[in-house]
Amino acid sequence: MNKNKKSFFTIAQKALQNTLIMLGDKNFNREIAEIRTKFLEKKDDANRNKDDKLNNLFFTLDKVERLRIKYKLSEPHFIAMAWIVIYNQEPDIIDNLYNKTYFKVIPNKYGEKIMYIPVYPETTIEDVREIFSVIKKNTKIVYGKEKYKRFKRRPKLSRDLTASRLKSIGYNNKEIGKILSSNPNFGDNSIMNDEIPKILNKLKKSVIKVKK
Repeated sequence: MNKNKKSFFTIAQKALQNTLIMLGDKNFNREIAEIRTKFLEKKDDANRNKDDKLNNLFFTLDKVERLRIKYKLSEPHFIAMAWIVIYNQEPDIIDNLYNKTYFKVIPNKYGEKIMYIPVYPETTIEDVREIFSVIKKNTKIVYGKEKYKRFKRRPKLSRDLTASRLKSIGYNNKEIGKILSSNPNFGDNSIMNDEIPKILNKLKKSVIKVKK
């Protein structure tokens, strides 16, 4: 870990703090205590087998989730609440327990895969920056190889893309050169007609043919 990197208050840490604050509410505290009491009663029953105890755990976690929803707390609060119910203490490894790179892949109405990352009230730009490299890596798994080469930003890129668009809607090279030369956003230099094919060919090479 980079020692010079400043730490920040993560989503999980905020959720834990909010949960601890919520325990000051007598109704919330009472409901947490009731869930824990019922969990321990069934957990400590010597006559129950392993399957029953596992079902008790799942049933308890479901009640914790429902309590979270009842009090309108975001999803990250579940871990802190569940830990307090099961172990009766706050987790000191909350960031290790929370999957901060969680994302969903949901098809749209055309069957295309769309990748979503959750954003909660506790989310900050620091949280997004921290997971961006991992999320970006997974986009290649979800969407596959890019269908085009990325251009580095350069002064004439906007001009070249405009030339491509004009060509696609039927303008000839002379007309394109005239339009580009008269556009103040692309500079004051006129564009020769023979430059247009070179520009278009350069952009054409950026497209990666999709295998059918």
